[in-house]
Amino acid sequence: MHYTYVVKTRMQTFGDIAEQYLKTVRADRRVKRTTLAQYQCYLASVQRHWPGLADTPVGAITRKDCQHWVAARKKLVQPHHLYAELAMLKRILRLAQQRGLIADDPAGRIRHLRIERTRPFIPSRHQFTSIIVALGALGCHRAVDLVELLAYSGMRLPEAAALKWADIDFDDGTFFVRDTNHGTRKGRSRRVPLFPAMRVLLQRLQKRRPVGIKPGDRVLLTRDCKRAIELPRRSAGVPEFTLHCLRHFFAVNAITQGIDYELIAAWMGYTDGGLRVARLYAEFHQDPKEMAERMTYMAEARYEAPPMPPLRLPSFKLR
Repeated sequence: MHYTYVVKTRMQTFGDIAEQYLKTVRADRRVKRTTLAQYQCYLASVQRHWPGLADTPVGAITRKDCQHWVAARKKLVQPHHLYAELAMLKRILRLAQQRGLIADDPAGRIRHLRIERTRPFIPSRHQFTSIIVALGALGCHRAVDLVELLAYSGMRLPEAAALKWADIDFDDGTFFVRDTNHGTRKGRSRRVPLFPAMRVLLQRLQKRRPVGIKPGDRVLLTRDCKRAIELPRRSAGVPEFTLHCLRHFFAVNAITQGIDYELIAAWMGYTDGGLRVARLYAEFHQDPKEMAERMTYMAEARYEAPPMPPLRLPSFKLR
């Protein structure tokens, strides 16, 4: 007598595959903590705005369901946010396809929305000075220190917040930007010259602090001032911007001083030889008419052509 055993297995749900995907991402050391946090945020948003998705078997998700979800989210969120959510949905379903749970990815043929990149707002020197004066009038000295340090150094916000007095060498005229593991791209540390404006700022901070600054102390006493600059920004009539725009402010000021793109890129932590700097910031100070007027080069030794003989036309006689 033969016996047949039937083993019933539960079909894995979208939530199960999503947890497996996050587990593989956590095990990857190349993924930064901020990237993992963004993945978790987008995945939670997908499951929150798709009712019952977490408990739905991956084999029951159809292309029509994905299209309806995209059409509904398109009316509620910005294109870049929907782009990230759709990318996360595709990663989960692609993992299910790779593990043989589904034959075809239902979201694989859905095209991503086209995102138009907006030019970052870069405050002028007058606007920057107006914000500094307004912050000082309100007594927000820590916010002033952060805004000035970002504008004078070109560092990212996490890099500036992690700067310590031990990283600054006044004798050598340099400061060291540490790898913050979530601020510096691809974990690259660098040593940057101590710019004159930044040197004056740091010396002013030293005089303001009490005696006995330790090398391990942080230079800044605050890590963020988004709310502090809101009122001064409005009073100065400056459009809305983020603290990262001060990094753009540093790059544009360096370009207007005639500094090479490759050198600016090294200061800012880029390793592409200045291609990104040229692509992002070159257009902000180059006037096409002004550039055309500079094309005045001529050879010093001119070639003097001999005079041409008079032109003699043949004479015709009428018969």
